[in-house]
Amino acid sequence: MQTAHYLILGGGIAGTTAAETIRKLDSTGTIMVIDSEGEPLYSRVLLPHFVKGQIPEEQVYLRQRSWYDEQKIGRIEKVRATSIDPVNRRVELNNNEVIEYNKLLISTGGVPNTWDIPGGSVPNAVPLWTLEDGRKMKYLLARGEEKHAVAVGGGFICTDLVPIFLAAGWKTTLVVREPHFFWGLLDEESSRIFETAMIDAGLTILYNEEVVAVSRETHTTSLQLLSGRVITADLIGLGIGVHADSSLFRSAGLNVKQGGVETNEYLETSMADIWAAGDTAVFFDVNAGIHHKVGNWTNSQEQGRTAGVNMVGKERQPYHLVTAYTVQLFGCSLSFVGDFELTPDIETVVVGDTAKKERGRLLLYKNRLVGATLCNLPQLRGPLTQLIQDHVDLLSLRATLEKGSYVCLLRTNPNTPASWRATNV
Repeated sequence: MQTAHYLILGGGIAGTTAAETIRKLDSTGTIMVIDSEGEPLYSRVLLPHFVKGQIPEEQVYLRQRSWYDEQKIGRIEKVRATSIDPVNRRVELNNNEVIEYNKLLISTGGVPNTWDIPGGSVPNAVPLWTLEDGRKMKYLLARGEEKHAVAVGGGFICTDLVPIFLAAGWKTTLVVREPHFFWGLLDEESSRIFETAMIDAGLTILYNEEVVAVSRETHTTSLQLLSGRVITADLIGLGIGVHADSSLFRSAGLNVKQGGVETNEYLETSMADIWAAGDTAVFFDVNAGIHHKVGNWTNSQEQGRTAGVNMVGKERQPYHLVTAYTVQLFGCSLSFVGDFELTPDIETVVVGDTAKKERGRLLLYKNRLVGATLCNLPQLRGPLTQLIQDHVDLLSLRATLEKGSYVCLLRTNPNTPASWRATNV
């Protein structure tokens, strides 16, 4: 049986950042990382650039194996945890090893949803989640003959898949189950601005459609759609979402909600000396005042740092970053700031000029900004982020915000969070 003072489940950006932070604060405590992939840390953000051939594979890596040795960070690769025993502080792995720990971080991230349809296991249907996925997609793009790609999904992953296929010169079709792209995250008007940019770039979009069966033939693959229509593809990019396997956490007695491990603002779980970070964590957001899960690179990195600080225990830091994610696609900019999911108690204020292909949606909870979606309004991202951080009551600004055109938000006194004014521009 091995022992580790700090045991980290997950070798991605959250887990690796936590390990690095711990080592800076504790030079002697043993650190062990359990990594299911067996790769040193690499950037998922750079995977599309690698597949397009814009960077070589070695530039995708953010750490070399030698770095782990230099930092005295142990690794067990190509294994995963099968059980967590918080009482005896033990984790069992699927290779039958058992590791005892003093402090545990769960940062296992997510896994792509299974394409569970008849014939869906065809070899040319590939997600873009791991480096191995990227290698496979790059290989298939290089050997394609007919060069027709189909991307399946209507969210973030497809904003990577579509540019990859079009940049390779492939005819590309996007199959979206919902009525518009980013259904549930964007209002229809914002989505149509984004849609126009994709169509102008050469994309064909099929809304309210779903692949229900796949059949592999000698030279191509046929996809049967819900409407009865059949389309063919030489490459299928799967952007049907990811999930965290919460069964492991639930069986350990941890509080589980929204498909992840519930934490407080310090990323502490319901069990003593167990933390969670990254895509696994459903954390209490001190800015929005709610629990939610935010799956992006910056969030995972900063949560890993915060968890590392709190695990060492010399100080206790809340996680307070206002998370943001920006997609640049075919000349269109789309930003998600803070908590951008609608719930019944959220009010929305629309800003921007749709005629100029600019539209934003501000999400308010009790007159306080908690999130925003911004289409071609990048200049508002910084001020809105600051408004969320300052917890400003927007009651006095709402009349200006609701006039229709986008606004200039100014913090008139840099040292006074409440000193905001809004003017139309």
